[in-house]
Amino acid sequence: MQPTDDNVRNTFIQDSIGRNQDLIHFINIINSIEESYSIALDSYWGCGKTFFVKQIKLIYDAICDSPYANIDGKEQIINSWNRINGNKTLIPHIAIYYDAWENDCDDDPIYSLVYQMALETHKSKELKDNIDFNDILTIAGKITSAIAGVDPKEIADSIQKTNFLDVLKERKEIQQRIKEYITQLLPEGYDRLIIIIDELDRCNPSFAIKLLERIKHYFDNDRVTFLFSVNLSELQISIRKYYGEEYNASRYLERFFDLRLPLPPLNTEVFYRLIGLNELGIWSTIAELVIQKNHLQIRESIKYISMLKLLKSTTFLTETYNNILRGNTKILLYKIIIPVVWGEMLSNVFLYSRFMHENDYSLLTLFFNNADSIIAVQNTIEYLFAPDELANFRSKIHSSEGMKMVHSRMKDFYNALMLDDHSEIEVGQCLISSYTRQLFHKTISLLENSINY
Repeated sequence: MQPTDDNVRNTFIQDSIGRNQDLIHFINIINSIEESYSIALDSYWGCGKTFFVKQIKLIYDAICDSPYANIDGKEQIINSWNRINGNKTLIPHIAIYYDAWENDCDDDPIYSLVYQMALETHKSKELKDNIDFNDILTIAGKITSAIAGVDPKEIADSIQKTNFLDVLKERKEIQQRIKEYITQLLPEGYDRLIIIIDELDRCNPSFAIKLLERIKHYFDNDRVTFLFSVNLSELQISIRKYYGEEYNASRYLERFFDLRLPLPPLNTEVFYRLIGLNELGIWSTIAELVIQKNHLQIRESIKYISMLKLLKSTTFLTETYNNILRGNTKILLYKIIIPVVWGEMLSNVFLYSRFMHENDYSLLTLFFNNADSIIAVQNTIEYLFAPDELANFRSKIHSSEGMKMVHSRMKDFYNALMLDDHSEIEVGQCLISSYTRQLFHKTISLLENSINY
């Protein structure tokens, strides 16, 4: 589910990821701003930040009837907005979206930012009649030449050559021309320009820092709000790479962001229904546990569920499991081990690699580290124990001793599964043979290839 125009529009109309109410709250914050302001919308990769900010732009484009936007399904968007917002009016703003990561090969970010603003707004004939597009590019070019690579030595050289005041004057002129340009971007009746900067944390450190600095210097305008969709933890890493590991990156960012807000959490019930978790049959319970315990984000969860659906529908795998493996071994391997390992492959490559190559079964014990996890799949876990052991296990399932029993048998099952020979080993009610091992590794190989692809 990529953030294409169709997906951004349809997920808003249907509220299929359960964030429409959060969008209203966020837009209310934007509408309360009356000065130059910068907001950081903070979240990890894959949580849906791009969807969220693109839906903000979609709402402003549709509800405020932006002269620069030509969107499909406008009436449906308006109806959805009115349904959740009670027909309240929206302060008319103009929103522009800029993907920083797509442009981080440029020498200077301001050039590409002004260029993107010009591209988006020149879709409007009204603006074309009032602004010379080539003039905007000239402004961007002058910014690049005026501020690129300035350091104290160059300033000293400029003073000695008596042209330093001319340099300052040119910069002031550029700032003024940008302010005039922004004013012209806001047609009569529109209150504010919202510039959305996405994917900044994925840019190379030099570009990310330059963009922040240039924006601070050249877009100080009471009618402009910057909305950064960013992972602040990753951005701080970029800053330390640029300035040194001891640099106070958090304090540095305080210069640029007036407000930091976390991306609201998903409505998991709505989201699970959207990605078809309940369609997994025997995997539904374990899949939900894997997503929650590994903190899989939107993109990872979709990948996780999609691959399980594919495995479930792959005739070769299902027939092979049914024909080769004994019932109890098949159920334990197919219903628990494979989904748990697949989840770890997506969320913790280090732990997964130790599991596959370094005789470390800890991802299984970490997964079943409390009674709730064990009870959720109790019927399957019981196959680790012989019939005469089950009464003792069931009486202790709620206790730490019950967890220790599961961990011990998981270790035995793992050791038997990872052997590189043709022996048959019995663990509880499960028989692990060379065929079991071959099939396990073929399935894992298929999952690994899906990630590489």
